[in-house]
Amino acid sequence: MARFEYPYADLQTAISIAEAVLRHGGKAQIETLADGLKMAVKGGAFQNKVNAAKSFGLLEGKKEVQLTNLARRIVQPINSTEHDEALFEAFTKPSLYNKLWDRFVPNKMPFPGPQPLTNLLIREYHIPQKIADRIAGIFLRSVQMVSATTTATQSPTVTNEPRTVPEAPSETQGWSPAIFVISMQAPGFFTTVTIESDEDWETVNAALASLKRKWEAKKEINSET
Repeated sequence: MARFEYPYADLQTAISIAEAVLRHGGKAQIETLADGLKMAVKGGAFQNKVNAAKSFGLLEGKKEVQLTNLARRIVQPINSTEHDEALFEAFTKPSLYNKLWDRFVPNKMPFPGPQPLTNLLIREYHIPQKIADRIAGIFLRSVQMVSATTTATQSPTVTNEPRTVPEAPSETQGWSPAIFVISMQAPGFFTTVTIESDEDWETVNAALASLKRKWEAKKEINSET
């Protein structure tokens, strides 16, 4: 039975961890990184985010973590093309994400919604039932981010074949007042977070911090023109 790698945090969260490491000069002791994020170094939330950054190919190391070249192409891009290509490359690093991409995109099929995807993960990819819905949500949020910033790119498993990123299904389908959903959008940035636990607010705060940095950079560029 094949075993697939999958992160416990979405791509935007992983990038926010890479951005935090960048603020430390591109490498940091793991304790220093946790302190800067005001998180417990041994806490599950922090460990999930760091491990997700590693799963997406953005960080390497254990006691001291540092940015990979792929991460720098995302958080310090030379141009938008480099950023978008690196973003897609990071998205397909986890083996489960790569497998799902190659299952749906070449056949021009949309990704399934949250519940059908959860069922698919359980039945065909042997993801434990107790976490399958969480893994499905994380995957779909990552798809939304990539689809907002990438129009045509390539899968690393098939060379020289242009592909269009399909639109992920809205997580607000079947919305009810009991569901908390926060969407954030800016040039080159889009994410939607469904609040299901206190840990999800940390994802919101990380995304807001990323948006604020983009806004400050925009103001700086405008002041120079």
